[in-house]
Amino acid sequence: MPKRFTCLSLLLCLYSSTTFAQKTINGYISEKNSGERLINAFVLAPYVNKGTTSNNYGYFSLVLPTDTATLIFSYAGYKPYQVFWESGTASDSTFAVGLVKQTDLEEVIITSSRIQKNVEQTQMSKISVPIELIKKMPKFLGEADVLKSLQMLPGVSQGIEGTTGVIVRGGTPDQNLILLDGTPVYNASHLFGIFSNFNASSIKNVDLYKGGFPARYGGRLSSVIDIVLKDGDKNKFHGEGGIGILATNLQFEGPIKKGKSSFIISGRRSYADIIAQPFIKGSSEESGIDKFFAYFYDFNLKLNFDLTKKDKLFFSTYSGDDMLKVKTKYEDRGETEKISTQVGWGNFINTIRWNHIFKKNLFANTTVNYTRYRFLTNLSQSLQSASTNETFFAKYISGIYDVGTKIDFDYRPSASHSVKFGVGVIQHTFTPGATTFKQTGSGSTPLDTAFNNKRQNSIELSGYIEDDIAVSENLQVNVGVHLGAFRLKQKLTLIFSQELVHDTCSIKRAV
Repeated sequence: MPKRFTCLSLLLCLYSSTTFAQKTINGYISEKNSGERLINAFVLAPYVNKGTTSNNYGYFSLVLPTDTATLIFSYAGYKPYQVFWESGTASDSTFAVGLVKQTDLEEVIITSSRIQKNVEQTQMSKISVPIELIKKMPKFLGEADVLKSLQMLPGVSQGIEGTTGVIVRGGTPDQNLILLDGTPVYNASHLFGIFSNFNASSIKNVDLYKGGFPARYGGRLSSVIDIVLKDGDKNKFHGEGGIGILATNLQFEGPIKKGKSSFIISGRRSYADIIAQPFIKGSSEESGIDKFFAYFYDFNLKLNFDLTKKDKLFFSTYSGDDMLKVKTKYEDRGETEKISTQVGWGNFINTIRWNHIFKKNLFANTTVNYTRYRFLTNLSQSLQSASTNETFFAKYISGIYDVGTKIDFDYRPSASHSVKFGVGVIQHTFTPGATTFKQTGSGSTPLDTAFNNKRQNSIELSGYIEDDIAVSENLQVNVGVHLGAFRLKQKLTLIFSQELVHDTCSIKRAV
């Protein structure tokens, strides 16, 4: 046989042995006691120099070049878990790993040589903030605040002193994309910006992207704040609460069906109006204040169900409002004048998500959401006497109402190659500022008018693809493109700007 055929046969044998012998292992990483999914947990196969991390739903997929491997699962604050994986056993089903919290710190020895290779990522300007760290940070008026904690990070500053406005590298607070379980939040502040909308006790993970954010995010220029709520304890019931100077909060979680489904419910309300009520009543004769309401509240509810080993269903809802209402009453010489002023704003968000594993290396998340932000101002005045009965009413309301759906795919053909892609559509309904005036009475001209109350409807389309691949041992590239289209009044606008195109190349030293 000629030598060239011998060499060719040898190459084909080597290729088949290195390509077709690859096995894929996938599964979920969670906390063992509660079943809470762990985000960005590490999976490492040290003897073959392969590794990956879990996504926002605790799912991981790792391609190994051998039929057997030693795997190490680790997460900050938890004991590492080591297991010997063998093809034909765990590879035929979804791999479920439960990590245990580490209460005692063992002896740490630092040496100059590293035996294991760290898990690398190309994403720049990303900071994952542990929620336990947020709870331990100094509290303003007794409240742990997520956005105030982010203001202490490098590259981030606050706007007006004492407020929750996040300014990232010269941007403005409205240029930040704030996501709550994948749904945008249009106004993330309470009490004129003093507190944020997010109850720290119900949050699982916070990721901040300060620049060059991945192609899967779009619609804002400055930064991305991705907040994920807890799923709830699947094994036992428990709760927690706290009392601050201006607000109190309470949380309760537990299993619906043990080991299969769970819920978590939390609420928070301020009570400044309750504390101030006795003082206001004492001075009501001078100020004329009859009733006074000034409060904010938050309500979170999340349910999650393990339908099958490959299907998981989540439902989450958030409701939060600010309300300032003052009623005054004046009586003089048989005339009674009543004035009622109300200012309020708030968010209402509902999200349904379905996780499905198509193959061991293909994960999909389908989301259907509804979000509503509304700002409302009311003013009513009445004047009554023996000969007069006049009333005046003015109302201003503006808001944004969104109904959307999207599907995101996570495909990992190899340990050094990850592809994310997806599409989405949002139906926007805008109320720019509807104003109503009404006036009645014997001594005034009747008035009943409304203007600017026509709603504007538009459709937003988006699609993206993002590729993260290790070209060589020292070169890893993340490249992606995000396309958007916005339709308003029969006009279609394509969005393809530099801010929405993510093209990052990161060169790293082998460690």
